[in-house]
Amino acid sequence: MKLDVSSKKEWDEATSNDVNILPTYDDLITFLNKRCRLLGKSSLVNVANEKEPVNKGKTNSLVSVNKPQCNYCNKSHFTSQCDELLNLSQKDITCHHVAQSIYAKSAKNVISLYFSILHIEDKPQIDSKTEDSLPSTSVVTAHSSTKNAISQVLLSTVCVRVSDSLGKWHHCKALLDSGSQSNFITSDFHAKLNLPRHPIQSTVLGINQATTNLNYRTNVHIHSVHGAYETTLSCLIIKKITENMPMTSFDASYLNIPNNINLANPMFNEESQIQLGKGNPTLQKTRLGWIISGPMSIPHNLQPQQVSCNLSINLENLVEKFWSIEECNFKQECNFKRKWSVREQECETHFVNTVSRDHTGRFRVSIPFNSEKNNLGESRQLALKRFFACERRLNQNPDLKQDYVNFMTEYEELGHMRLINEADDAQGTQSYYFPHHAVIKASSTTTKTRVVFDGSAKTTTGVSLNDAQKVGPVIQDDIFTLLMRFRQYAFVLTADVEKMYRQILISNDDLKYHRIFWRSDSSKSVKCYELQTITYGTASASFLATRCLQQLAIDFRSQCPEASNRIEHDFYMDDLLTGANSIHQLDKLRREITEILDSAGYV
Repeated sequence: MKLDVSSKKEWDEATSNDVNILPTYDDLITFLNKRCRLLGKSSLVNVANEKEPVNKGKTNSLVSVNKPQCNYCNKSHFTSQCDELLNLSQKDITCHHVAQSIYAKSAKNVISLYFSILHIEDKPQIDSKTEDSLPSTSVVTAHSSTKNAISQVLLSTVCVRVSDSLGKWHHCKALLDSGSQSNFITSDFHAKLNLPRHPIQSTVLGINQATTNLNYRTNVHIHSVHGAYETTLSCLIIKKITENMPMTSFDASYLNIPNNINLANPMFNEESQIQLGKGNPTLQKTRLGWIISGPMSIPHNLQPQQVSCNLSINLENLVEKFWSIEECNFKQECNFKRKWSVREQECETHFVNTVSRDHTGRFRVSIPFNSEKNNLGESRQLALKRFFACERRLNQNPDLKQDYVNFMTEYEELGHMRLINEADDAQGTQSYYFPHHAVIKASSTTTKTRVVFDGSAKTTTGVSLNDAQKVGPVIQDDIFTLLMRFRQYAFVLTADVEKMYRQILISNDDLKYHRIFWRSDSSKSVKCYELQTITYGTASASFLATRCLQQLAIDFRSQCPEASNRIEHDFYMDDLLTGANSIHQLDKLRREITEILDSAGYV
């Protein structure tokens, strides 16, 4: 074995520590391996340019005697010109037994060859049609122009079994994403499993701060296809998790995956849909089986035509959506009412046949009862019991009690409830007594403490007052239409009807179904009162209140057509949202609407 001068010098230095001990053959092999690795790592080492001591006779002798011999196939040619070696793939060259076979007698040439074969840069592919126009002196470019594969990255996927609502197992493909903090399931697969879903309000943040709002989650029970591992995941329901993975199918045989392992996804190389859920390709053992992930090459003719990404709505989309809404016609004449049900039509007919107005102009309505009215039981004792419980709570909170007393005192002073005598309160007649309690709304600018009357309290027969009433249809425009129309005006007007429900009187025949117990002082006897107006908390109250408002608009349609139209279409419950394109027109509209509402006792 003959070493180059530089290696010989390094060998002499390595063995000169103890002249009494001769180096062994194993020491020499260890030195050579270390020397080869060192030369292979350094791109600056060029031992070919080092000058050897002048020894013309010795050099001439070597040239005249030695014949070129390949260190790979042992044939009579230089190793750098070996067709068998140059035809090997990069994967085969990096294999240990091939690398050992080309560690030759002369380290400088072998290392240079070994390094140049392996040093193939990962450049973008250049079409072979442009090869003639490229400089032939570029080694890397020449390699790129003949390269027929592109790169993609394998993400970790597994095949698992998922249980549906009936306990039947379904196979699905899941993506193991270490960058995700939540679990996901596609809406299509969730529908197939028929699992129960639970409403949530969740926002998923993705790449470039893109957000997706999700409204439902479900619990999914999964089981490994290779072992006993199983678990239950809480998954957010999303329309689509990602694009198909991999982006295109490829031949996995060249990866040389060992035959003695069970892949968690044996079909990892076939393009398919994800339903649940940098380095060389790696195998990793998980509790669900072996997974494969990492970069890989796919043939040029299978190059994917799309890129998986998370898209967010850009400014152009938002502007386009904005103008499409602007083009919509939200005029009052274009609002079509949905078809009413039989019960809703009965409610409308009952209102038209029974509504009236007293000498002050206030509406008086009759409650639209259904057949359950005859099944109303006794409610007096329950209402009295709940009143005493409410009174005890009020006595423990003096401030709340004072607010409660003030509310009920105002209720009586305004004529919205009336004290009845003991004869009218006699037991045995069909009637209904409301339990009542306080509701505190700290954000309210008017009444922070409000008394709520419970029309859903059951009587002795299990039927409540609300059960015995017809609900009635929704007759006002929806809030979306109202707001879209509101924003189109140059000048706008907002207002609300104070105590709108309590401006509408109840017919005398129905007053006995609106009784309550009350006393402001615990030392006094309990009194019975009848509520004189529509009571919020009852099933028909919303329809009766809005229907009276609409009837008011109908009554003034010929006198004030524009103002009547706004009352009919620009109210949402008791809130008015309207406008005009000039101050003068808006002021006229305000005066006319105020006069119409005032005629019915609305303030």
